[in-house]
Amino acid sequence: MNSRMSGRDDLLNVCNRFKPDLEELRRYALDAAIHDKVFSSEYLMSRLTQGLGGLRSFYDISNEELKTLYSRIKKKVIGQDHAVRKLVDAINKSKMLPCARKKPIGSFCFMGPTGTGKTYLAEVLAEELLGNDLALIPIDLTLFKHQGDVSRLFGAPPGYIGYRDEGGRLNELITERKCGVLRFDEFEKAHPEILDSLMEIMDKGKSTESSSGQEITFYEFVLIFTSNLGVSKASQCSVPEERQDIYINSLKAAYKPEIVNRFDEIVIFEPFNREDAAKITGLLLQKRLQDVQTHHSVTITYDQAIIDHLVDIGFDPEYNARPLERTIERCLMNPLSGYLLNEKITQGDNIHIY
Repeated sequence: MNSRMSGRDDLLNVCNRFKPDLEELRRYALDAAIHDKVFSSEYLMSRLTQGLGGLRSFYDISNEELKTLYSRIKKKVIGQDHAVRKLVDAINKSKMLPCARKKPIGSFCFMGPTGTGKTYLAEVLAEELLGNDLALIPIDLTLFKHQGDVSRLFGAPPGYIGYRDEGGRLNELITERKCGVLRFDEFEKAHPEILDSLMEIMDKGKSTESSSGQEITFYEFVLIFTSNLGVSKASQCSVPEERQDIYINSLKAAYKPEIVNRFDEIVIFEPFNREDAAKITGLLLQKRLQDVQTHHSVTITYDQAIIDHLVDIGFDPEYNARPLERTIERCLMNPLSGYLLNEKITQGDNIHIY
């Protein structure tokens, strides 16, 4: 009887330990239903396996991997070589010259116009640095504008409004993972008390769970804060150096020095030119068509003229990369889905787009 009870307790412990990973798998299944994606059983098992053991320690990353980190990210993030270099240099320094005082791996402020890759660079970093896109934890700070939202993110002390036994959302996410990339989107819209708490994390690499008093550490996390401050004024300037000054001055005008000085790097993202837009369109098109080929067992090729045509239609210097993806969907994927639906394209076919 005792051995059975012990075995049951062990099983419950295992289930509780893997609960966050199973929840992650549930999210992928929900995403599939919402976006009409089809995931094979092998793919879902690989995601589960990644979730259970794929998040390795930052300190297990080899020097050889760090040597190629810049080139690997640069292949995916187009037109922002300067931003990628600043990010990678700071991470390399953190790995090779660790501080005596423990802090996060790095704290970065990403500034620049919409559609230039601020959020995408965080995604690529999680995958290329830590080998698993589950390492990215995005938090939309536009949802935490009010004082009462502080407890939702960090937890509330017992007896206070918003108290929950399980604590705040941020601390839940951190304790589920060994390490990762924390991306705080549009942090300028968050309540000031949230920024005060985040400032402590940037400085000391830890926070205290308000509801339980448990200490949560961020030593193996990269902290990325994205911001749209200064975009309107910078868009009227054509000199890159002057644009950078506008962004940094906007940040300094909005926040006290204690916050600004805690960023290891302020990384400015530049608008794309037409050459960048063509490269991005090529990457987007390649990825989108690869999904179609895999799902429908067809072969699709295309001429360079197709990319040029899509850029002519979709490139907008004000919105950068965002309209390009919509143009691909409207001009190519919508007609292609119609051909597939009406069986004008079937399994095994070779399609050339020109």
